[in-house]
Amino acid sequence: MKANYESIGDLPQSLRDELPDMAQRTYLSTYRRVWEKCHMGGMESEDELAHTAHEAAMLAVNAQFDKDDQGRWRNAPAAGEIEPDKIPPDSA
Repeated sequence: MKANYESIGDLPQSLRDELPDMAQRTYLSTYRRVWEKCHMGGMESEDELAHTAHEAAMLAVNAQFDKDDQGRWRNAPAAGEIEPDKIPPDSA
């Protein structure tokens, strides 16, 4: 895993293939922010920095995006929003 990604093009191909554009941006911004904070906080091991930043970035992606039934990432419904396929049909 790379120490600190500079752009979306630096992300691993697997992430670029799997995540939609907005999720990649979420991942990148979170990864960079966490990597910098941990580095400035005294964490020196690049492997540990990369692991911590990756875990935080994936948590951020999971908070904003869900995987659909086909395994594709999509925007997660907003809090309180009901997904159309979860609404029971009228029983009238």
